[in-house]
Amino acid sequence: MHTKLRTLKLFRQKRRIVIGRRKKEVEIERELKTIEEKHGPKENIPKLLLKQAFEENEIETIKVLLNAGGNIHEIISEDGKTLLHLAAQTGNIELLEVLLSLNNKDNVVNIFKDTIRVHKIEYIKKGQKIVKYDEYNCLHTICGHFTNNVEIVSCLLNHCISKYEKNKLINSKTKQNKDTPLHLSCKYNNDKLVKYLLRHNANYWCKDHIGRTALDVAYTFNNINCVNAFEDYYRNKGIAGSP
Repeated sequence: MHTKLRTLKLFRQKRRIVIGRRKKEVEIERELKTIEEKHGPKENIPKLLLKQAFEENEIETIKVLLNAGGNIHEIISEDGKTLLHLAAQTGNIELLEVLLSLNNKDNVVNIFKDTIRVHKIEYIKKGQKIVKYDEYNCLHTICGHFTNNVEIVSCLLNHCISKYEKNKLINSKTKQNKDTPLHLSCKYNNDKLVKYLLRHNANYWCKDHIGRTALDVAYTFNNINCVNAFEDYYRNKGIAGSP
């Protein structure tokens, strides 16, 4: 008798969840239809809806919006970040998994092409003011903040389709400053990320636009934890000296 009651209770709970999700989908579809009537076809869905869904962590809503024509690579934040970069920066693994798994005609995720402009660079050349921006891919975004989140980096790299693509991403450089993820991790004292990247074949000999290795950057910013991470790596590998 008790077993039947428990089974019935579980059934009703699951039914409520399914009905709740369906109601949410119907509400979104109704809202999208209204938007289409006002603004044209589905590809014109305002980025405001995606931004709002992200801020409220409504992952099911984000799925519906993207399947309805929302663009995963569209900038939705005021500081110029896409949905993919925001998920990575905030450590939202569930959302990142969803986004990286998308593979329909409208939304094929390209980690290398999904770059954002960061860090305005101004200088004078021949009497004229030149303005440039550096460009970050998703891994640069994670390492270029005080995150130290190994799990989110692992999630990103696990979606690389080959060892070649994984190595390419780990050693990718930003457009202007030529920073690798290892450089950025050392700059922001992400020592756990330094250890992880070194274990996954990050090239510690790579130099940035002024000739610094990642270890040089760690010393420059007095990030001793990152320096120690290098020393531990050299010791374990039996490497004499340092870059």
